[in-house]
Amino acid sequence: MGNIEKQLQYYNDNEGVLLKEYEGTFVVISNDLKVDAFSTMKEAYDFGCEHYGLGNFLLRECRKKNVRNVSIITPSVVVL
Repeated sequence: MGNIEKQLQYYNDNEGVLLKEYEGTFVVISNDLKVDAFSTMKEAYDFGCEHYGLGNFLLRECRKKNVRNVSIITPSVVVL
């Protein structure tokens, strides 16, 4: 199993615990399965690249599956 598969398996196996602690953040999981959390994807990506090197970490939004906040704006139509 490659590193990315190992990191993804770790996330999936520990999703409940990770959600309790990090829900709503972006987590970086290193090759040695260390977890760091950030409020933005950019912060997480920059940290992962700087500390672990590109391709050596998993970056994932820590949220419940199939949950997405969406704003829908529709124009008003007036018929005279």
